[in-house]
Amino acid sequence: MKNNDQNSALIYDDNCPLCKAYTKAFVASGFLKKEHRISFSEVNITDHKIDWEKAKHEIPFVNLTTGEVKYGVDALAEILQQKIFFIQPLLRIKLLNWFFKKLYALISYNRKIIVANSKSINQNFDCSPNYNFFWRGLFAIVCLLLNIILLHKIFNVWQVNILVQPIIFLILTISFFYCVAMCWFNKKVVTDAAVHILLSLLISNISALLFIFLIKYFFTSTIICFASAVVFLLVFVQQITQRIVFMQKIKIV
Repeated sequence: MKNNDQNSALIYDDNCPLCKAYTKAFVASGFLKKEHRISFSEVNITDHKIDWEKAKHEIPFVNLTTGEVKYGVDALAEILQQKIFFIQPLLRIKLLNWFFKKLYALISYNRKIIVANSKSINQNFDCSPNYNFFWRGLFAIVCLLLNIILLHKIFNVWQVNILVQPIIFLILTISFFYCVAMCWFNKKVVTDAAVHILLSLLISNISALLFIFLIKYFFTSTIICFASAVVFLLVFVQQITQRIVFMQKIKIV
């Protein structure tokens, strides 16, 4: 199949660890040539007819010959189509196209907050996504639901099901008060703080659950409970510390 990247370049956000990871994977797997993976910090914005406001939220894939630009899901599909032939036919199905574009937007609008990397690279163009209350709030809801599911699994392993309902009730109550707080405080501050906390909990719950599954057949239930609780606390403290540093840096900038 013809290699579509011969005269095209993918312009990615090198201040975003997620963007760096998956574009690097494209190069490593042969979907994209190394020289056709260009970062925002090195691109000359006057050289390309790109909608730079749109490029903050949807990664641009530029045809260097014709100047044609594809964004987001369409850009990724153009690259993946080289080896995964059914990608573009799938996207012609309206429901799937709608779903993948909404999923892409959910991740893209929250990509800076997902990893919360405080390191930054000088850029010719600030490609940080604009704050969007809908996508930030939806992301918080997704994290909340995943936390409830994981806590239910963890308590089942610990055989303390009696705690499931009170803990879930507590989480929902706190979430309610966050919603109320948004009526008096800056929505961005409240939703960003909520997402950082929920993501820290989510990553900690995933780590604890993976640890439980790794050792549950080799140790007693008491040891599993204690050790997984330690893992949870260590990961949670690390995540909260990293995210506090991130928020302070963003505030300073």
